[in-house]
Amino acid sequence: MDLTILTPHKKLLESEPVDELFVPGFMGELNILPNHGNFVTKLTTGVIRWRNGTTWKKATASYGLLEIFDGHITLLADASELSSEIDLKRAKKAEEIARQKVEAGGLDDENSRKYQLKLQRAISRISAAG
Repeated sequence: MDLTILTPHKKLLESEPVDELFVPGFMGELNILPNHGNFVTKLTTGVIRWRNGTTWKKATASYGLLEIFDGHITLLADASELSSEIDLKRAKKAEEIARQKVEAGGLDDENSRKYQLKLQRAISRISAAG
């Protein structure tokens, strides 16, 4: 199998060999193995993990779609970062700010959703970097 990760702003990976892949599916984590059937699914915010041989790599994804077609895996995400690109200090600060806003309450629906999403993204970035 091979993995390509795309966002509206950049191509993170192109045709990287993959023996196993875990993605944050909308209904729970999905495990993709060789000879998986063709399909398309929605993704939620979380950590992407894949291996080639015994080497594991990680990235984050913020919502998007995953397509598998004849062994080619394409992940389209609103935002994505390879673990090696994540600034852990910045991610922890973003988590702290978002958590404070969410826990303080008093937000209208739009801002409540916004800060919950920011918190999810920060937690995913910390997990992928750590």
